[in-house]
Amino acid sequence: MVIVIVIDVYNQISNGTVISARHFVQELRSRGHEVRIVSTEVAGEFCYSVEERKIPIVSKVAKKQKIVFGKPDKEVLRKAMQGADIVHCYLPFKLEKAAVQVAKEMGIPCMGAFHLVPEGITYSFWFKKDRILPKMIYTYYKNTFYKYFKHIHCPSKFTADKLIKFNYKAQLHVISNGVAEKFVPPKQKMRRTDSYFHILAVGRYAVDKRHDVLIRAIAKSKYKDNIKLTLCGVGPLENKLKRLSQKLLPIESEFKFCNQEELVQTMYKNDLYVHASDVESEAIACIEAISTGLVPIIAKSPISAASQFALDERSLFKAGKVDKLVEKIDYWIENKQERERMSIQYGEWATQFTLAHSVTQMEKVFQEVIAEYNTKKE
Repeated sequence: MVIVIVIDVYNQISNGTVISARHFVQELRSRGHEVRIVSTEVAGEFCYSVEERKIPIVSKVAKKQKIVFGKPDKEVLRKAMQGADIVHCYLPFKLEKAAVQVAKEMGIPCMGAFHLVPEGITYSFWFKKDRILPKMIYTYYKNTFYKYFKHIHCPSKFTADKLIKFNYKAQLHVISNGVAEKFVPPKQKMRRTDSYFHILAVGRYAVDKRHDVLIRAIAKSKYKDNIKLTLCGVGPLENKLKRLSQKLLPIESEFKFCNQEELVQTMYKNDLYVHASDVESEAIACIEAISTGLVPIIAKSPISAASQFALDERSLFKAGKVDKLVEKIDYWIENKQERERMSIQYGEWATQFTLAHSVTQMEKVFQEVIAEYNTKKE
């Protein structure tokens, strides 16, 4: 197949959506498909670059999280779609809206994906307690973009349930973004150079990820003098989180950004994974950690899909509740044998989320969309 991926950001590894898109493209290409990318700041074979679209105030906030918007350049889109079998739009912005129009003009089937949970947007603008605005955004997305699709990819059942709630009419395909084959349990236990208990969190340094809750919880743990925290990510709150960590924690935390290989090795060196985020459409970092055998503690939030990855209540705490997180951290520190037993269970359970499995499912959806479109043309 010749597949055109339209996404505003592709080269900057800034969030789970971008990382997942890159993984999907690599896997699809490895299977012999020609995958073309339409995005900002892309170069090379099968890459079609558009200029950045600057939006007052919004772009400034978005750029702090390494997010930019693409200009809806129809000429570039037409070049990218020449001879294409299908167009897949990742986000509900002007670039993707133009892609839908061009695909229709050129007689190419088009499908969408729902990766951008509205609650994540409202959090970024400090409206985290607002319940009306996210509902308005779901409706706006539907009426201005998703109503044009008969098929939508949802990275989790949580996302699909949200779209059903807001009366999205398309056929929803629940397919995980998938975990790369590198994320597997270590062949042998990693040797340590210290005696700390290591806790890891992965995610943007942003309001909705709630790294502050984790830092405060470690500070209240009875084992705080022996806990070493590692936070992997990038984002606008890095300095604020560093200051909070320095103020509250007796052991200096490590802040860093990792590529895939580095992230796997970092996971191998940790004892526990904490995912405190309030908002997630899937939480791929959480699945990656579980896939390496790390036992998780996950925030149970009504606007996050992540809690589905907990095998029992010992790996869940009420989102935002520091004291509840402290209880779970201390439990897993005190129960080493149980942690080791559950590590094996989590590693085995997570095999259902492999990237290869997800891409195989996605190939079938692409073929279904193409066949359905061609049948209606006849």
